[in-house]
Amino acid sequence: MRCTSPLKAANESMEQLKNENEELMQKEKDYNFLHSRLLELHQSMEAMNESRQLEVEAFDENEVFALQAVSNLENQIKAMYKEIAEYEATANQKEIEAEECMKVLKMREHELQKLNDCLLYTSDAADDMQCVDLGGRRIIKKKKKEKIT
Repeated sequence: MRCTSPLKAANESMEQLKNENEELMQKEKDYNFLHSRLLELHQSMEAMNESRQLEVEAFDENEVFALQAVSNLENQIKAMYKEIAEYEATANQKEIEAEECMKVLKMREHELQKLNDCLLYTSDAADDMQCVDLGGRRIIKKKKKEKIT
């Protein structure tokens, strides 16, 4: 029965870890983008609240117009709160996915370490040697018989 080459398995595991690491890095970039967008939306919302307050004060003389402006701003703020909630949900999901990927990476590293600890057992190893020469075949030197004269 033939054993899968530990080097091949290790290379495949390393390639898979590399791909997963790239995915994690992309998720982290996405999370950072969403987080910065969320901060921008919060700042925009604060500015709109201040603007709304100023508009209300400026339009006290024309109450109907002021109420319409306030209503429009409130609708915009509600829409921004909704967008913020969506960004927060997406950012939280990305963070959860990143944590799950990190757990998988740690498990894969542990599996890779197990592969490094794997023993290769061949017929040469079964003879009398304590290790195996993986570089090639064993060279058996024949003893020359002395000629009797």
